[in-house]
Amino acid sequence: MEPKETAKELIRKFRKHTYEPVNTQAKQCALIAVDELESKTLSLLKYFNEDRSEFEAIELDFFQKVRAEIVSYEN
Repeated sequence: MEPKETAKELIRKFRKHTYEPVNTQAKQCALIAVDELESKTLSLLKYFNEDRSEFEAIELDFFQKVRAEIVSYEN
Protein backbone atom coordinates (compact mmCIF):
# COMPACT_ATOMS: atom_id res chain seq x y z
CA MET A 1 0.00 0.00 0.00
CA GLU A 2 1.22 3.51 -0.77
CA PRO A 3 1.73 6.09 2.02
CA LYS A 4 -1.31 8.14 0.98
CA GLU A 5 -3.61 5.11 1.02
CA THR A 6 -2.15 3.96 4.33
CA ALA A 7 -2.78 7.38 5.87
CA LYS A 8 -6.38 7.47 4.60
CA GLU A 9 -7.04 3.95 5.86
CA LEU A 10 -5.70 4.71 9.34
CA ILE A 11 -7.77 7.89 9.59
CA ARG A 12 -10.86 6.06 8.35
CA LYS A 13 -10.42 3.30 10.93
CA PHE A 14 -9.96 5.71 13.82
CA ARG A 15 -12.78 8.03 12.71
CA LYS A 16 -15.29 5.34 13.71
CA HIS A 17 -14.08 5.65 17.31
CA THR A 18 -14.11 9.42 17.68
CA TYR A 19 -16.93 11.78 18.55
CA GLU A 20 -16.20 14.84 16.47
CA PRO A 21 -17.24 15.41 12.86
CA VAL A 22 -13.81 16.65 11.79
CA ASN A 23 -10.77 14.43 11.59
CA THR A 24 -8.68 16.01 14.36
CA GLN A 25 -8.98 13.13 16.83
CA ALA A 26 -8.75 10.47 14.13
CA LYS A 27 -5.59 12.10 12.76
CA GLN A 28 -4.03 12.22 16.22
CA CYS A 29 -4.81 8.53 16.74
CA ALA A 30 -3.38 7.68 13.32
CA LEU A 31 -0.17 9.57 14.13
CA ILE A 32 0.17 7.66 17.40
CA ALA A 33 -0.31 4.38 15.50
CA VAL A 34 2.37 5.31 12.96
CA ASP A 35 4.78 6.21 15.76
CA GLU A 36 4.15 2.85 17.41
CA LEU A 37 4.54 0.92 14.16
CA GLU A 38 7.79 2.70 13.42
CA SER A 39 9.12 2.04 16.90
CA LYS A 40 8.21 -1.66 16.81
CA THR A 41 9.65 -2.11 13.33
CA LEU A 42 12.97 -0.58 14.39
CA SER A 43 13.01 -2.73 17.54
CA LEU A 44 12.51 -5.86 15.46
CA LEU A 45 15.28 -4.85 13.08
CA LYS A 46 17.65 -4.34 16.01
CA TYR A 47 16.59 -7.66 17.55
CA PHE A 48 17.46 -9.59 14.41
CA ASN A 49 20.65 -7.54 14.11
CA GLU A 50 21.04 -8.12 10.40
CA ASP A 51 22.39 -5.73 7.81
CA ARG A 52 19.39 -3.50 8.03
CA SER A 53 20.61 -0.18 6.68
CA GLU A 54 18.76 -0.34 3.34
CA PHE A 55 15.58 -1.86 4.77
CA GLU A 56 15.63 0.55 7.70
CA ALA A 57 15.97 3.53 5.36
CA ILE A 58 13.04 2.31 3.24
CA GLU A 59 10.84 1.74 6.29
CA LEU A 60 11.71 5.07 7.88
CA ASP A 61 11.02 6.86 4.61
CA PHE A 62 7.64 5.10 4.34
CA PHE A 63 6.64 6.05 7.90
CA GLN A 64 7.71 9.67 7.34
CA LYS A 65 5.60 9.83 4.17
CA VAL A 66 2.58 8.32 5.94
CA ARG A 67 3.01 10.80 8.80
CA ALA A 68 3.14 13.71 6.32
CA GLU A 69 0.02 12.45 4.53
CA ILE A 70 -1.88 12.20 7.82
CA VAL A 71 -0.91 15.73 8.83
CA SER A 72 -1.94 17.18 5.46
CA TYR A 73 -5.14 15.10 5.15
CA GLU A 74 -8.24 17.23 4.55
CA ASN A 75 -11.76 15.82 4.40
